[in-house]
Amino acid sequence: MQTKLYVGNVPWSTTEAELFDLFTAYGAVKSAKIILDRETQRSRGFAFVEFMDEPSAQDAVDQENDREFNGRRLKVNFATERDRNAPRDDRPREPRNDARPPSNTNNNNNKDGQRRSRPNKRRDDYAE
Repeated sequence: MQTKLYVGNVPWSTTEAELFDLFTAYGAVKSAKIILDRETQRSRGFAFVEFMDEPSAQDAVDQENDREFNGRRLKVNFATERDRNAPRDDRPREPRNDARPPSNTNNNNNKDGQRRSRPNKRRDDYAE
């Protein structure tokens, strides 16, 4: 029985109370949670709404998906459980071709690989 919905493209100015009120029209809402950024505590633009029963949740998906709310079109569908141990990105990664070998232009070694010694100069030594 799936009762938790993912709501995407939520305007940043939307409050949990507004979201709760929007989805209450389709049935009894158990919770409405807007996901916040950890560092800034601002909305990340998506939320989760949980209903008490599945028919209400299905009705909300049918009616609210791709509907405009506060100037943005919401994306509403059933939430999928994410495996915490699985990688977040399920597409295969390709090696990057822009990796360059390290440059030896700014090292402090001479031709033989020995460290060059530099005299310790103070700021006053450079005054003219």
